[in-house]
Amino acid sequence: MKKRILSLALCVVLSLSLFSVIGAAQTFAADNLLKNPDAESGDLACWIDSSKEKCWKVCTEGDIEAKKSLSSKSGKYYFMAGVPSEKDSERYLYQDVSVSSLKGKSLTFSAFLGGLGTKDKIGIKLEILDKKGKVLSSKSSKLYSGVKSDWSKKASVALNVPEKGYTARAYLAAMMCDGVEADCFFDDLSLKSGKALFENPQPTEITVMKSVGNRSIKIAWSKVKGVKGYQVKWSLSKKFKKCKKVFATVTKGYLNKLTKGKRYYLKVRTYKMKGKKKVYSKWCKAKSAVAKQ
Repeated sequence: MKKRILSLALCVVLSLSLFSVIGAAQTFAADNLLKNPDAESGDLACWIDSSKEKCWKVCTEGDIEAKKSLSSKSGKYYFMAGVPSEKDSERYLYQDVSVSSLKGKSLTFSAFLGGLGTKDKIGIKLEILDKKGKVLSSKSSKLYSGVKSDWSKKASVALNVPEKGYTARAYLAAMMCDGVEADCFFDDLSLKSGKALFENPQPTEITVMKSVGNRSIKIAWSKVKGVKGYQVKWSLSKKFKKCKKVFATVTKGYLNKLTKGKRYYLKVRTYKMKGKKKVYSKWCKAKSAVAKQ
């Protein structure tokens, strides 16, 4: 069965929640993924079972149901994610939402979690995919066990939408660990855009380190997009007990006036500015070369 995406107009008619793009007038519908405490049988919103790639309507027995036997966080209903009967089996149910106009912003997926205090595990997951369906980034919450029915547990994950981001895929995760079915419940689901999150700088790697004579060593490292600059350190010690450090905005250079016949070790890391503070990546793997006359 093909997955059905509701139009904005239909979502309004069904009173499904919307989320607004910060700083823009346009709004986006996200089917029943968003806060919809009064989900009723017959709603057209559907979730996909990632293990079967099937579409399940809300209230379809055994996979995802709108339940009211447990007090919901708000409204009359909450979602229950069913799982296979095998112990320790996992189920991921997901919905896709277009994020092509949210490039450069962040996306936060959150949900209140409920259970009956059992060993069953519950959580959420968020992915950003490109137009071809390739996963560009992914983040999962912790899988919680022993979750109680008071809705005191909230899970939240956030990702930035990259330039090639086209679809956000939001998952409900459930794992049955005891009993005959998973006691995994979800309510007040929310998907919101916001300002871009600060991301730690990615590391670089040394691409060139070789002696060029005249007691000099040529060095170069890979360029990393989005960083402010690089910090370079070198030493005669493998453990860099005594070393010299410099900052650079270029990705190549020379170590000059070295001691002939000595082996020098080099490492490089990237950095970004967070306010007035430098935030560094990990140091890259060291390389070495012998200085020659």
